Amino acid sequence: MLFRSTDATLNWSTVAGAITYNIQYRVMGSSTWINTISNTSSTSISGLTPGTMYEFQVQTVCSGGQSAFSSPGMFTTSTAPNNACKACSYQPWCDGTVYNYIDTTDGVPAPATETITILGTTNVGGLTYDITRTAAGDTVLHNCDSINQVTTLILNIDPLGTGPVQITSTLIKSDLGAAPWSDNYSISGYNITVNYSIVGSFASRDVLGITYPNVIQIHQEVSAVIPPLPFATTISTVDYYYAQGIGLIEQITNDTFPGSAPSTTHRVLETYFIP
Repeated sequence: MLFRSTDATLNWSTVAGAITYNIQYRVMGSSTWINTISNTSSTSISGLTPGTMYEFQVQTVCSGGQSAFSSPGMFTTSTAPNNACKACSYQPWCDGTVYNYIDTTDGVPAPATETITILGTTNVGGLTYDITRTAAGDTVLHNCDSINQVTTLILNIDPLGTGPVQITSTLIKSDLGAAPWSDNYSISGYNITVNYSIVGSFASRDVLGITYPNVIQIHQEVSAVIPPLPFATTISTVDYYYAQGIGLIEQITNDTFPGSAPSTTHRVLETYFIP
């Protein structure tokens, strides 16, 4: 679910055979419900009061009738508008954002949390980047070109355990007309190329029973020249699914590094909070 100062997006589990859903919500303690209808397991509501706790209930409408309303869910709107951080709508970068994922690697699930903490800004190459500390304590620089809908990260990585290396990653181009693009960098003597392409867009995508509207899929292929081979070989492929206004909702990573056993990690979004 997504909560802002004056609007919210509510999600719930899809019910088999549902035709529509009736939703009612109100300020906690109020006796008056506000009603709306949705054809999917998600709805957006607006006109809310900043810094206020609300409750909501959902009723399923099927061909044979309608269910009772669900037990109440609760949410609290943020205290003030925060629109600047949402300029790149497929990856909002807002201070205090929390994404809770489930990562399943080779069949073994584990929880993972991504937290965005913005410490300030800095200038790199004439562009302004947010200085961000991740949940793991790493520092990432983030830039959003809101006109061209391009998201760029500058981060330190250490994939080989030989010391951190700074790389620039053009993570997202959400313009469906964008041609494929690539990033190139060197790590511990390996020349690495990361190729990206927008595979397509979807009106919606279901993840853990939640329907997310307006989703794009970006395919990433990482290749490197690894001695003694004289040519580049693919070491990983990744498919990212980004929902507009939310960010990453699903990621499928296939690692095929030479000399290591192939591995697959499937990341799915469980819950999130965006101020």
